[in-house]
Amino acid sequence: MTTAASHRGLEVVVAEIGKDRGYEAAFASFEKSGAGAVVIAPSLMFANDADDIVGAATVHEIPTIYPRRADILAGGLMSYGARIVDAWRSCGVQVGRVLKGAAPADLPIVRTTGLELVVNRAAAKAVDLAIPSDLLARADEVLE
Repeated sequence: MTTAASHRGLEVVVAEIGKDRGYEAAFASFEKSGAGAVVIAPSLMFANDADDIVGAATVHEIPTIYPRRADILAGGLMSYGARIVDAWRSCGVQVGRVLKGAAPADLPIVRTTGLELVVNRAAAKAVDLAIPSDLLARADEVLE
């Protein structure tokens, strides 16, 4: 991400979130620095704190993209990430191989190839953000 941003003359600002879960402080610093958008990295901690992160993004009116559809159902703006159904299906296949006697060390590493884009129009309207029609056309799902 930092390489792509630097090629476009953009700066990436990273906020490290520790055990204190300082999402409000992180979004306040993003707002103060004039950040135009925030990208939430895939993380178990972030998945558990979706409501807090979505709340901070909404309060500070910073467009934020999340890694999971569930974050959009919690009120987030948009998500782009692995289709969770595909990931669970792949996991089930691997478990099935182990149950049939395959050694886990012999199983291939499987990457998800199915990605989905979900856009929440209500969240966009709440921060007065116009979503381009071509992005909406490419979305796998648009929530009203």
